[in-house]
Amino acid sequence: MSVINMIGIFLAIALLALSLFNVSLSKIIIVLFISSLGLFVVRVTIEHKDFFNAFINSFGLMTMISFVVVIINFYKKRSLENSEKQ
Repeated sequence: MSVINMIGIFLAIALLALSLFNVSLSKIIIVLFISSLGLFVVRVTIEHKDFFNAFINSFGLMTMISFVVVIINFYKKRSLENSEKQ
């Protein structure tokens, strides 16, 4: 079994567990991003793919969009909390 398949199986189990325990969507997306980062590292180091192809194959469009949305939401909540404190 290849490392990429093992990461995929681990990701599926982790996402299923997170959804069963009603974890917030932002934490699920962060787990998805970390697994994509792991896939990227494996593809660059073990499979010796070039940087661009490894990036494209590891990070899907939806992963990147959802991660950006989570970051924007995080900073939005943080700025609202800071403005309420002042």
